[in-house]
Amino acid sequence: MNSVSDKSKTISNLGKSIIKTLAYYDIFEYPLTAEEIYQNLGTNSVSNMDVLDEIEILSDKGLVYKKNKFYLLRNNDILISNELYKRIPGLEISIPIFLKETTI
Repeated sequence: MNSVSDKSKTISNLGKSIIKTLAYYDIFEYPLTAEEIYQNLGTNSVSNMDVLDEIEILSDKGLVYKKNKFYLLRNNDILISNELYKRIPGLEISIPIFLKETTI
């Protein structure tokens, strides 16, 4: 049985950078697309394809989860649910949509 520490020993520097990027946005419950991960890595020494390949490796190890087009560190459908989480096009921000209707 592999522990988290066993898995982390085999993570590349790029993998660690991807996890750090996802961890930062996870604080705000803001899942990222592969393109957003690439844009927020803080390095220009890797290609978008390198990032996609490394995300796949992290996903195979169970360290990153993909839901629709988004990547997360936690396997959490609520963050991705269309009913609870929407993005405003052009502003690149997310807004939680609450289930309760308000009345005036």
